[in-house]
Amino acid sequence: MALVAWQIYTTARNAQERQLSEAAQMLSVLVDNELENVEASLAALATSPALDRADLAAFHAQASQVPVEDNATIVLSDLEGYRLLNTRVPFGAPLPKAVSAVHRYRTAAGPEGPVVTDLFYAPVGRSFDFAVQVPVMRGGKAVYYLAMGLPAASLSRLVQKTHLRKSWRGTVADRNGIIIARSADSALYTGKPIRQGLRSHIANAPPAGLYYGVTLDGQRVVTFYSRCRSGWTVLLSVPRSELRLPAYRATAMAVAVMLAVLGVGMLLARKYSLSITGPISRLRQQADALGAGTAVTPMDSGFVEADLVSRALAGASGQIARHQEDLQRQVSEAVAASERAMVTLMHSQKLEALGRLTAGIAHDFNNVLQTLSSGVQLAQLTRDDARRAQLLVTCQQAIERAAALIGQMRSFGRAQEVNAQLVVARDTLAALLPLLYSSLPREIALQADLDSSAWQVRVDTTQLDMAILNLVINARDAIGAAGIIHLSAGDLAQAVPVEGAERRDWVQLEVRDNGRGMDAATLARAVEPFFSTKPPDRGGGLGLSQAFGFATQAGGHLVLDSTLGRGTSVSLYLPRVEEAGNVGPAGQAFTALAREPNSVLFVEDDELVRETVVAGLRGAGLAVSTAENGDEALAFLRQNGQVEVLFTDIVMPGSIDGVSLAQIVQREFPQVRIIVASGYRKMPIALQGVTLLAKPYDLQAALAAIQQELPPSP
Repeated sequence: MALVAWQIYTTARNAQERQLSEAAQMLSVLVDNELENVEASLAALATSPALDRADLAAFHAQASQVPVEDNATIVLSDLEGYRLLNTRVPFGAPLPKAVSAVHRYRTAAGPEGPVVTDLFYAPVGRSFDFAVQVPVMRGGKAVYYLAMGLPAASLSRLVQKTHLRKSWRGTVADRNGIIIARSADSALYTGKPIRQGLRSHIANAPPAGLYYGVTLDGQRVVTFYSRCRSGWTVLLSVPRSELRLPAYRATAMAVAVMLAVLGVGMLLARKYSLSITGPISRLRQQADALGAGTAVTPMDSGFVEADLVSRALAGASGQIARHQEDLQRQVSEAVAASERAMVTLMHSQKLEALGRLTAGIAHDFNNVLQTLSSGVQLAQLTRDDARRAQLLVTCQQAIERAAALIGQMRSFGRAQEVNAQLVVARDTLAALLPLLYSSLPREIALQADLDSSAWQVRVDTTQLDMAILNLVINARDAIGAAGIIHLSAGDLAQAVPVEGAERRDWVQLEVRDNGRGMDAATLARAVEPFFSTKPPDRGGGLGLSQAFGFATQAGGHLVLDSTLGRGTSVSLYLPRVEEAGNVGPAGQAFTALAREPNSVLFVEDDELVRETVVAGLRGAGLAVSTAENGDEALAFLRQNGQVEVLFTDIVMPGSIDGVSLAQIVQREFPQVRIIVASGYRKMPIALQGVTLLAKPYDLQAALAAIQQELPPSP
């Protein structure tokens, strides 16, 4: 009976909550209707012939005759938001020179359609007002903006006409949670914010619901809220004691009826109790099992009614089990499909970016090969040692250029890992410039201004390069046939780049173009993943989202500024890092050891690489043994353990690659120091105490790494 009483109480309370929620929604409809009436009046006034002939004096006289609320005003503004007339003051009287408070709402909403503001303080009327604005359209274009400013008190009178109970509170709050109108003490609370807890709840909740809290005058209430079409929120606050009272009464009456019925039923059912106790108990057990999700089998007790219920429970149990299995299967399939689509789109984006660079990379790489070929041929032909040395320096520069190109391309072919390091952003962009030039056609000029930045930042340079490349490619696509892309880097001392950001030193990286730009709707969604205005074969919509993610990951911000028909600028603000540290690559000089030659085992499957590197190592005074693969190297170590340094490649034929070889050597020969080199690695190398070299490596860098790993000379 207690359960039934609780169900009755819950049902009554839920019914009352639904009624009060509907009352809040009806109140929001009244507010919407009031605003729509104002919009209709303004729309009718906007058709005035006086505006066709730009006779503002006649329009002022006409607007002054429009029946409006006390202290209401009609304001005509130009397209820039500056007031042309105000019916609160005589025509020609001075008006505030500032842009109308309504204009920022118009800017956000666009040139067409009505706009409803939040509560603001009107300087002319010196009162809390809100405004409704419509465009004055001529020839399909807006020529003026016509607004009606209404005092907040007019909306309070509308709320008071609903004749709420004395203890209830009806409130209208704007989008910022500021009170516009109230059914009681409106003058006292207008312009004040509702409580923070309620404001946060409404901002993150559905358009309608309820909230348990305390009013501004300290009353514990249940607040029913409903969001208006304008974005305002209507609140109906009811004391908690009043909300529970009808449910208590209904429950008490139902309990009394149940007690009476129970007394009569007990007298009638006593002689049947022994025969039905068992089936009822089993039904209860089956109901509990059904609620716990356990399978239920039908019983055969001879009690027809109980057996019918039991069969129904068993049938429901089977249906629930089948539905759960179907749901789990559908969820698993949907998750798998979503993951496959995500991987495919990410991979397509990388391939797309790599494809755009292919022509320029191939051109630059052919130049590198041409330089090497010519330099080697000339070095073979000349007998002048100085000329031969100069040609070798040129070949070395070409090799470094090829390594840089390969590094740029490799960053698009593997999963990105965060490898933050201290760099000067200006220097990183300067190294990236050749790749950027290669990705642009001749008709599009790239102008770089990097001299005004000298501060350090801590970033993953690969992700920084990808972000700048994505922004430049987006700018290229936005320009189309011909135009200019401007890349700049600058330092901002003690600045706040975006609202809410910390005041500190920032490094600003900007990519600006004179392309077609974006409208407000596109700009609002530009950084969303997979959102793109390009055709399907021109982009996957991940360029800006990658740049946004990079900026956020680096502790900075991305700011978009675009005007349709004038171009777009994208700024990355990265926090300055003032700590001391090594910036960029640093080399170490190798000094020949003043003792017996050291033993190095060099493992490399490529014969040309093996011959050239071993010759350089032996020329520096090292005793070098070689192996062509991991299996051969491991056999050598087990037969002859007199090796101080293992210098191995990663990708090799055979059953043991470089990583596996290093792991085995660490277990079996812990005294051997290990250096690992590779031109490609798909996954991060999870090895402790191992020195990593990236191919192509400088021979001097390899010698320096070996010297660092060797034990000190006695």
